[in-house]
Amino acid sequence: MSLPDSEPVNITFVQDHGNNWEASVDFLRREGSPRTTCRSRGLCKCFSKLTRRAFCCDCLGGPCFPGDSTVLTPSGLVSLDRLSVGDLVLAGDNDKGATWSPGVAWLDRRPQVEAQYLTLATSAGPRLTLSSSHVLLDAQRPRLTSKFASEVKVGDVVVALGEDGVENPSPLRTGESSSRRLSPANVTEVIPVIKKGAYVPLTKSGTIFVDGVLASCYASVTHDLAHAALSPVRWAPEWVVGGQREGTMPFVSLLKWVARWFVPRHLRAPKDTSVTVIVPIEGRMPPLNTMSGILTGLGAAVQLMITSV
Repeated sequence: MSLPDSEPVNITFVQDHGNNWEASVDFLRREGSPRTTCRSRGLCKCFSKLTRRAFCCDCLGGPCFPGDSTVLTPSGLVSLDRLSVGDLVLAGDNDKGATWSPGVAWLDRRPQVEAQYLTLATSAGPRLTLSSSHVLLDAQRPRLTSKFASEVKVGDVVVALGEDGVENPSPLRTGESSSRRLSPANVTEVIPVIKKGAYVPLTKSGTIFVDGVLASCYASVTHDLAHAALSPVRWAPEWVVGGQREGTMPFVSLLKWVARWFVPRHLRAPKDTSVTVIVPIEGRMPPLNTMSGILTGLGAAVQLMITSV
């Protein structure tokens, strides 16, 4: 139900012949990418149809925000790759006011992967970079409503800080809400990009300003549904998370499986068909001529099913 971004993607299994599995994919040869770089890092090769670029991606999971995205803390801007659980970050509410909210956990934290993102330029100045299945909060109605990033078009309205607000947190006092109302801003451009890192911080409020634009902490399903599903993590992270630091939170993987089968399609993010994942068969699947190999293979298949919803 929630969840770091992991909508179904195009997955292609390629027979591995020694070190030449990528040679069977013509576009990878044309990209001139290193032949073994991705596999040596435990990653798959991906190809973006939007940017026409190959890159090293996670074989099973999708991204949400890249590592160089920034959040606003009482002491200033901090990139997501330097943010810690417990830090106060700027968030928002349905009255379109700003408030400080503590980060309670990482739903996902994978520093080494690369992924395709969308950069949304706004009329207020900030440029938000996020994955296509992540949830934005639309400001055109009296209450903030969910909109998946893949559905955002030029002219749509988001909640953004002005450039001065992004750089200067002083108008907000720690622990208190701001009386300043946030201004809607129009999206002026949508640009596909490839960036490194996949980060999903969860705040107590379930919202967060990233790159100066108000976003949900969730992906894959609508904000209200994900917010309810993640209530145990928001209110008792030490019990649910169990010390998880990097990778995808197991509780999140379980909820994604539930969402795949029980959440109506209109509440889920549209399928992203713009990225193809190339998985070398022999690099991913164990020999199936022993009972151990069969059990391991079944485990890998189940993992692929859960993390691909």
